[in-house]
Amino acid sequence: IFLMPASTSASTIQILLVAGGGSGGNYPSGNSGGAGGAGGIVYWSSLSVTKGTNYTIVIGSGGSGTTGNGAGNQGVDSTITFAPGPVGTAKGGGKGNAYTSGGSAGGSGSGGSGAGPNSGGAGNQPAQAQPIGGSYTQYGNAGGNGPPSNSGASAGGGGAGAAGGASTGTNNNNNKGGDGQPFTGFEYPLVGLPGVNPTYNPSPTSNHYGGGGAGNRYSPNRSAQGGLGGGGGSNNQETPSHPSGDGMDGLGSGGAGGNAGSGDGGNGICIIRYAI
Repeated sequence: IFLMPASTSASTIQILLVAGGGSGGNYPSGNSGGAGGAGGIVYWSSLSVTKGTNYTIVIGSGGSGTTGNGAGNQGVDSTITFAPGPVGTAKGGGKGNAYTSGGSAGGSGSGGSGAGPNSGGAGNQPAQAQPIGGSYTQYGNAGGNGPPSNSGASAGGGGAGAAGGASTGTNNNNNKGGDGQPFTGFEYPLVGLPGVNPTYNPSPTSNHYGGGGAGNRYSPNRSAQGGLGGGGGSNNQETPSHPSGDGMDGLGSGGAGGNAGSGDGGNGICIIRYAI
């Protein structure tokens, strides 16, 4: 949880709540699993608060990747319990699935796998019960569709700002992760979270959250980009234990689909801006 000064009135705050991203799926025989979707995001642009009121905040973790033949793991929800009032929920990102499966739903959905034709998972960030004095928007998008035939390539996971790229063939150039959503006033790096801006495909404005993981291509010498906001890139971008890239912690990003180990989803975050 991070607290940031803001030029708002003393009784009003802004909250950015990001869920954990889903990890990618894996298929270790040259084909590929689907990419993980980013965690859903809820942004309260104006929320009236009272001094001494306690809120309970839980930050969701990212799903763990896999080196076997199978699905990754869903991202975990992030929640905030208003007092008095309802529970606000950012939905965990969809897990990438194995070679023969479509995408899974989540805050943002995961990409379809390489078996084709497998649809991407839906973005199902749920509607929120409105707290007293609050105004919110929320973000989550579907994963891309898998290829029309058994090409081996998989689709990108959905991002908070855009849907994941579809897979159109073995060596296509369209299966990047969906871009995250930019939030003005929430620029990073944040205090206590060094290096949050990824060096691979970084956010041009340093304020994208919830990038989708990249789909994988059949050829091991090719790669796809994760979405802006820390989405994991596929193939040869990371260490041998995770040849497909991890989503960035603190941005709720999705992990890339893999054929030699899939990427982890990134942990979520809650940032509160307040007047000083």
